[in-house]
Amino acid sequence: MVFSLPPHATIEQRSNNWGGNHRFTPQAVVQPETEAEVVEAVRWAIGRRLPVRTMGAGHSFSPLIPTGGVLVKLGAMSGLTGVDAGSGRVRAHAGTPLSQLFEELWAQGLSLPVQGDHDAQSIAGALATGTHGSGTDSQIMSEAITGLRLVDGRGEIVEIGEDDVDRLRAARVSLGALGVILEVELQTVPAFHLRDRRELVDLAPSSADLAALGESARHVQVHWFPADASPALLQLDVEEGASAAGKALVRRLDVAQEGEEDAAPAYQVFTGRSTKPFHEMELAFPADRADEAFSRLTSLNVEDFPEHQYPLELRWVAGDDTPLSIAQGGPRVAIALTAKTSSDYWPLLTAADAIGEELGARPHWGKLHLLDRARAEELYPQLGVFDEVRAELDPHGLFLNDHLRALLG
Repeated sequence: MVFSLPPHATIEQRSNNWGGNHRFTPQAVVQPETEAEVVEAVRWAIGRRLPVRTMGAGHSFSPLIPTGGVLVKLGAMSGLTGVDAGSGRVRAHAGTPLSQLFEELWAQGLSLPVQGDHDAQSIAGALATGTHGSGTDSQIMSEAITGLRLVDGRGEIVEIGEDDVDRLRAARVSLGALGVILEVELQTVPAFHLRDRRELVDLAPSSADLAALGESARHVQVHWFPADASPALLQLDVEEGASAAGKALVRRLDVAQEGEEDAAPAYQVFTGRSTKPFHEMELAFPADRADEAFSRLTSLNVEDFPEHQYPLELRWVAGDDTPLSIAQGGPRVAIALTAKTSSDYWPLLTAADAIGEELGARPHWGKLHLLDRARAEELYPQLGVFDEVRAELDPHGLFLNDHLRALLG
């Protein structure tokens, strides 16, 4: 039997994510170079009743990507596709790596208002999972989306703009469940510089005032160390000979003028995450529960799981109205627990998740989590809005895998 494939496809190509905790074999892997080829691949899958998932850089630790159907890799579709200097609106192919996007924006005199600390993801993947930076006035990156184009569950190209409010809000954090994103439109700001100030401070979790700490600079990022060996695990520098256990490295980023001492392009300063593979859970707590959460999570780590010595990372996120955003409805403080890829980390993460469930935390969609449909309905009061949009754009669940079917199907 001749097994036909859409253009730029291979059969049974084993795939894995960046962290290496998910390995799977799709029936077909498609690497399109044009929108027409994406459409053809989706229609090919529809005709064979195969599910479709999209992969950017594969940076998610959660099982968002694995599929036994058709895997669409958008790496060949990258770069800016349009720039409106007057409005600051730009369009970019969905597969554009963040590192490339940031440099191309800078060449145009533009920046995104906030970034995460890793720039290897594709722009569509980062936005679809609710990637965020840190700052009490900084929303998730997806809030910059003003429009996008995607191939829906019928194999049709759909353009979503600002006049289509519910669809746009749902599409900002979509988990890839609305279709294959082709292009995004973003609202940028004039290019700016940042100054990075780092300080090793005593930070007693039982008495920490996270609200004040978060407001101490435009962007604040904290790494709290459970042990002296902690900084080296994330390639973080502290003063030689200084004891790190129980202390925190606080990064304060403020706007600076070009040419000022220690000033650098914002996109370069934002980026600073370890390049070594790791696994991670991140829980975003309501701002008014964050102090308690920080105290309980650090005690859990030190007292019950002292063998886990990676730093705990704290970041601040401003509220928004995106249905599946971690900050929908109000500000959050996100606390991340990182672990070695080879370690037995689930006992720690399960215990941390129990604290998160008690205190109303929402997990980062792209990181390890234990969320199910029942908890999602409790945590996301606008989940029904997302469900309605998904039913319109993907009525037969073409873009669901096992993981998403349990959450959304």
